[in-house]
Amino acid sequence: MPASITVLGQETLQSAGLQHLGDVLGLVPNLNWSGGTSRPRFFQLRGIGELEQYQGAPNPSVGFLIDDIDLSGVGMPATLFDAQQVEVLRGPQGTRYGANALAGLVKIKTRDAATIPDFRAEVTGAENDTWSAGLAGGGPIGSAGSAWRIAGQTFSSDGFQRNAYLGRDDTNGRDESTLRGKLRWELAPDWRADLAALYVDVDNGFDAFSP
Repeated sequence: MPASITVLGQETLQSAGLQHLGDVLGLVPNLNWSGGTSRPRFFQLRGIGELEQYQGAPNPSVGFLIDDIDLSGVGMPATLFDAQQVEVLRGPQGTRYGANALAGLVKIKTRDAATIPDFRAEVTGAENDTWSAGLAGGGPIGSAGSAWRIAGQTFSSDGFQRNAYLGRDDTNGRDESTLRGKLRWELAPDWRADLAALYVDVDNGFDAFSP
């Protein structure tokens, strides 16, 4: 492609045990974020992009997609469990992705439904009362090439900050749940229908001033 691109593959994402897109932004040159929340909301590429919701821009300068679902301006659902790769395209991408990608595009692709049965489970533990559990699987539907896949994960942590004034250690805690589903229908030769559904519940603390 005639554009500057960074791609983080599945092996890179899994080997580091990363939970969210915000954890890998340091691996992508020229990509920054802001948001006034515990997770990224707005992205900036090469210094271009929104910083907060009061700037009044009619369209985000940096587009954001998860499985081709347009979530531009809402970066929090970017959990990485069962993700296949992260793509960052710099420069105008409006020809293909419209007005939400004038400065570039951040795209997360999760594993597709496939006819080969596949199941995996993952349990993680760490300090600060951090733990996560996830389950993903999929397989064929009938014998015509149709398939399904579903992935679910929950993540919890008290956070690494201690609030001395309140006498609490969980004011920066994180409580994140993710559920994704995909269906692939082989309707006829050369005709296929794909359905992707996403549910993310992020109920995190944020021990900092925010408007």
